[in-house]
Formats: sequence, structure tokens, C-alpha cells
Amino acid sequence: MNKRNNVISKEKLGALMDAIYPIVMTVLVLELGEPESGVEIQDYVNVIVPKIIDYILSFLLLFSFWYNQSRINNLFEQDHSRLTLWLNSIVLMLVTLLPFSIRLLHTEQYYGSTVLTIDYFNLKLTYEVFVDAFFIANWLIIDVMINLILYIIAKKHVYTMSGRKQLACIVRSRVTTTALFTLLFGLSIIINFLFELSSPRRVLFVFPVLLIFEDEIVNLLNREGFIMNIFFKQLRRIFRSGGR
Repeated sequence: MNKRNNVISKEKLGALMDAIYPIVMTVLVLELGEPESGVEIQDYVNVIVPKIIDYILSFLLLFSFWYNQSRINNLFEQDHSRLTLWLNSIVLMLVTLLPFSIRLLHTEQYYGSTVLTIDYFNLKLTYEVFVDAFFIANWLIIDVMINLILYIIAKKHVYTMSGRKQLACIVRSRVTTTALFTLLFGLSIIINFLFELSSPRRVLFVFPVLLIFEDEIVNLLNREGFIMNIFFKQLRRIFRSGGR
């Protein structure tokens, strides 16, 4: 740690990331639990299948965020400032909160209970809605924080010369992925509200898929000239202007 500038090297922060993410990924599988003695196999399957789905979803999201946070960390030319250090620490804090949010999702004894009542609007917040919102908010805040770190890199011009082209590619893919995910997530909320389908958190499966095929999606948008591409270009200009 540099006492004068109060910064830390990107190598040390990267090592911390590479330690925390595998631990959280491992803890996730422990939340699946063991079958209780005397439980019928059909009853156990009904309980374990939703947990496995949430485990797969959480593992893929963790991998996606580790991938993004790590490659953005590698762009830094110098040590982290206090601001980027604390932003990264908030991301890691929210990552470690994931196993707890998974446990809340499957604490069935509280299902049907009311967490909050707003008499003025005649609204009741049920436990199921609360834990679903808590889980989704956890991931959305992580995504926003990673985008904020990326914006600071561009604005402060702290990336390496060799990373300039990579920065442009990451900005393009992050803007595209976040915009498409926001659109799909909004649609899932509306559909779930109208038809009372499965939990809106299932749409989070889209995020790692968008990340895997980000280059193909961006190229398709650029080639076909979708109307949304105008929106993406405007966002990219914001990042580029910040780097000047």
C-alpha cells in the first residue's frame, strides 16, 4: 500500500478477486443442502430442482461478473486510486452476499407472510416478492458498479496504451449487454405482472448468454442497423468523451 497516494496495485486487487469469487462459488453449492431422512423422492425433487436452477443461475452470473471485473482491472496502467479501490470492494462485498440471498429465496416457512404494509396505497409486500427483489437488486447494483469503474477508467485516462483498443471493445460490449438486459428485464417484469408467470429473476439467465455472444450481438447490431444501435452509439460517445 502506498501511504502517500493511498493506492494499491492492480495485482493485489486481482489476487483478492481471484480468491473471493471461487470461495463464493463453492459456498453456493453448500446451500443446496442434503436430503432429509424419511422424505419421499418426489417431494425432494420438488424442493431441490428450484434450488439447482438458482444455483446454476448464480454460478453463471458470478462467472460473468468475475470475467468483467478482472478484465477491467487489467486495463489499469497504474495502481488503483482510493475511489476505484472502494468501488471494487463494494462489488466484492455484494458478491459475498449472494449465498445469503439464495438462502432467503428458499426459506419456505416465511412464504405467504407480509414483510411490509403501506396502508396509504393499500399495498402489501410479501416475503416472496421481497426476497426476489433483494436477489435481483444485488446483481443489478453489481452490474452498475462495474460499469461505473469502467467509466472512471475512461474519464481519468488511467488505462495502458496497449489497453486503449481493448477498452473500446469492453465499453462497446458492456453498453450493449447492459442495454439489452435492461430491456429484457423490464419486459419480464411486465409479463410477470400481467400473467403471474415464474419469478422475474429467471431473466437473469440472459446476462451470461449476452456476455458469451457479446461480439456476435454487437456485430449484428452494427451490420443490420437496428434503431437501438443509435442508442448504443450515443452511450459510447459518453464514454469516449470522458476519456478526453
